[in-house]
Amino acid sequence: MNPTLFTRRASLKPRRLAWVVSAWAIFACMGASPSENFVVPDSVSKELAAAKLPEHELRLRLKILENVATGKTYFPHPARGLPETRNSKYWKPGDEGYVPIGSATEAIRDLWRTQNGIQCYKYSTLIMIKAMIDLADKSRISELDELLGGKVIPNDLPQDGIGTLFTELEPKNGKFFSVSELIPGDQVYFKNPYYSRLTAGMMQAKPGGYLGQQGYEVFYFGDGKVIPIYGGKAQSIATFREGLRQWTSVKDVAAKERRDPQAEDFQITCVRRAIAH
Repeated sequence: MNPTLFTRRASLKPRRLAWVVSAWAIFACMGASPSENFVVPDSVSKELAAAKLPEHELRLRLKILENVATGKTYFPHPARGLPETRNSKYWKPGDEGYVPIGSATEAIRDLWRTQNGIQCYKYSTLIMIKAMIDLADKSRISELDELLGGKVIPNDLPQDGIGTLFTELEPKNGKFFSVSELIPGDQVYFKNPYYSRLTAGMMQAKPGGYLGQQGYEVFYFGDGKVIPIYGGKAQSIATFREGLRQWTSVKDVAAKERRDPQAEDFQITCVRRAIAH
């Protein structure tokens, strides 16, 4: 992929947005061969155009989607031989996770050069920060290094970066977000309501069997689709929710309660947006 596709133009006029986005190919999704590329379709470009975003925010959102697709990170699951790990040249263990050694921005860049095991909340955060780094000038890089240096990201940031790096939205109606409230590049969280109903006995019977099943961090791709952070292609929200029904936590709680899980049980309860500079 040509990484300068969106940065070498002095301006991305709204009338050219559809052409630019539809021409943008994202290569090598995690778990996919180079021949299994996908393109941001015209329907998504129209959705971005309808949002009437400023140019710098458009670039950021496109970079976020690019970084989702090109990441090499996996979900850590020690019981399956998938440890939580990062390149020791750039990261060292801290009390609540890994801390960058030296330049934080360079350490984050390395996460896209090497394979790492990172938990979903941290990784989805790093995806958005990586996009900021990709588009930053020297002054902004210095600011990010100062903000992120020596910290577990995002745990050690004030309010996990809300207000400085991200905004956290509130649903317009009720407790859950509708698709109409989303813009491509938003980070969204689907909550698994069955996880909280697991009993202590069920957890003890399957040590590690429910790891990471509290919910799922994904990014809104547009056109009613989301893209997983650990590889895979964009898929409809309906298809994604069907996949959540297959989690062991859902099946086990449903069997205990003698109920049939529905795809609609898995709602979007949190939306984060990267702040464009």
